Amino acid sequence: MNKIEVRYIGPRDQWRDHLYGSGLHFTKDQVRAVPYLLGRRLLRHTDLFVVHEPGDAATSANTDSTVDQHADLLSAGQPAAQDNGQGDATGAEGEASDDTDELLDEAERERAQREKEVLDLDALHREVDQMDFQTLATFAERYGLKLTKQKGLERGRAEVHARIDQFGAV
Repeated sequence: MNKIEVRYIGPRDQWRDHLYGSGLHFTKDQVRAVPYLLGRRLLRHTDLFVVHEPGDAATSANTDSTVDQHADLLSAGQPAAQDNGQGDATGAEGEASDDTDELLDEAERERAQREKEVLDLDALHREVDQMDFQTLATFAERYGLKLTKQKGLERGRAEVHARIDQFGAV
């Protein structure tokens, strides 16, 4: 899958995606390699995202300040502290440790679960539409409804549909 690196440059310290359902969250100047189509959508928001270029000033400034801090500590006779995950997180092989793929997979699983629930409710509604009065009256008891023939089949179906919408599948 093609990926594109985007960097968050928005005004807030943190940003969470609620528009595109990716489940991603960004901190100031954070770079994430995201699928190309999601990256293009994010890049539409020019006030929040830019394409990350390896020589960006923000990235090199962060690296330079980290190097300067380590040099200052060493010159003062103190050992340089290990990276606590706040700065540039790199693995032993130099690859960035990134949770983007896990977050995208989790968002996809949640979306699939919501879609399955909607499809199950739609199937239940279609099933109710096919029931005769006796079957509908028996089914309505699950929802605490007592249907009478005086109200009629259509009104009974409407009441059951309302309960399904209110309480889901029982």
